[in-house]
Amino acid sequence: MNKRAITMIMGIFAAGLLTSTVNAQSVDTRLAGQTRYDTCKAISTSGWSSAENVIVANGENYPDALGASALSYKYKAPILLVQGNSMHDNPVLVSELNRLKPKNIIILGGKGVVSINIENSLKKSGYNLKRLAGEDRYSTAVNIAKELGDVDEIFIANGDDFSGSLSAAPISAKNNIPVILVSKNEVPDVVQAYLKGHNIKTTYVLGDETLISEEVANKFPGVKRISGKAPYSLNENIIDNFKANINFNTIYITSGEGFADALSAVGLAVRNSSPIIFAGNSSNNNINRLLQEEVVENKVILGGEGILPIEKVNSLFQQLVVEDKDKGDATDAPNRRQFLIGDAEKDGTFAKLNGNWQYTSKEAKSKNIETITIKVWDYVDKKDKSKGKKTVVKTIEVNKKLSLVVKQIFDEIYALPEQFPIDDVGGFRDSDPCINHPAGAAIDINPDENYYIQLDKDGKVKSQVGNYYKPGEDPYSITPEVVKIFQKYGWDWGGNFTNPKDYMHFSYLGG
Repeated sequence: MNKRAITMIMGIFAAGLLTSTVNAQSVDTRLAGQTRYDTCKAISTSGWSSAENVIVANGENYPDALGASALSYKYKAPILLVQGNSMHDNPVLVSELNRLKPKNIIILGGKGVVSINIENSLKKSGYNLKRLAGEDRYSTAVNIAKELGDVDEIFIANGDDFSGSLSAAPISAKNNIPVILVSKNEVPDVVQAYLKGHNIKTTYVLGDETLISEEVANKFPGVKRISGKAPYSLNENIIDNFKANINFNTIYITSGEGFADALSAVGLAVRNSSPIIFAGNSSNNNINRLLQEEVVENKVILGGEGILPIEKVNSLFQQLVVEDKDKGDATDAPNRRQFLIGDAEKDGTFAKLNGNWQYTSKEAKSKNIETITIKVWDYVDKKDKSKGKKTVVKTIEVNKKLSLVVKQIFDEIYALPEQFPIDDVGGFRDSDPCINHPAGAAIDINPDENYYIQLDKDGKVKSQVGNYYKPGEDPYSITPEVVKIFQKYGWDWGGNFTNPKDYMHFSYLGG
């Protein structure tokens, strides 16, 4: 019996200081500077040519700014970081204000957080100022929440941890859900007063009991806890829980070890409901799987190489790919079958009924089959190929245990220099005499140009599906490069069958 190995496939992409790199899978950008304030400037510059409103927050201490996401979204405002006691300590702030030319500035936190000298200097410069502050971080968060008006949902986060609040930023902004701060074992009086003044129906508790105790959580109405240890597991679980509300077209990647770069990027991320993802954990399995399920067009890395090395960024895009350790083909079908559908066959939820393999219920199918999204090339006009090709997003149903492998295969096909065009692609079928399609372990590509043909004993066509197979003549016919990619991950190609020939067909279980 052949042993299986888990091979880590690295989705490597380039990074450079304030530069962009285009590859076949995405556009990747690093926004960085010598200091957190320079990085803040790079983020602001990339997102705003001007701004009527600007939010100013302390760059050394995060708690008073943790509720800034919905505020930034409401006022379409970048978040600029300050330090020290005067404007002389903040050349980046001065530079950005001169460039953005805002009318209004919102200061987050009291005079001990953003000094009165800075406030007075801003007033003298003619800006309309509003300070949202309280006696402590908890009351400041409540005052920020009041700016959002009547709400019936809230997030509660530990006031000593930044990861929950910043991870929830895009959801907070899009859905106008304020972030309320608590301590692990206590609900501050100002928070209790806020609850009495609002008809809160749902409370999302951010973090496990090491961050917010069950006793504290139970003092809030309609509790839904999103568990996980800070920062990485909590970040992953928040994003996964709210993925339907998140736009993964652009993702922002930052270090999980510090708050400043993520805080600076909140204003940019919330505009399009983009997630802020923490890189740096040695085991990112949940976020790996989540990112492979989404179509990510733009990856924005926050901070320099010293803060966030490219190796840590790459770890987010590792894939666990199941392959045969000893053989690169599909000859290990019995073991693969056990791996893929053994449990379902054993409990009878996957069986051959009336000559056709099938899942015996909708629940069984839902448990084993999932829909994934892939990017492919196709012609702008199939009849007039001179108009060139375009990127097309397609969906395909496959076995959940093969979803990462299939996405990797199509990522590599998409990256081929030839830009192999795919007009039609299919996977799972509800029932079939052959086990592969119902198991979610087969893929058919461009069936019209890659026909299935069976010959009789005299060499005459007995049955045929599709029109022809003309490699080198019709660009939709399967190429050797496409075959090699599938075979690399242990899939059989039907074009290598003796009789019938099935040129459209690739299978994981053989046959």
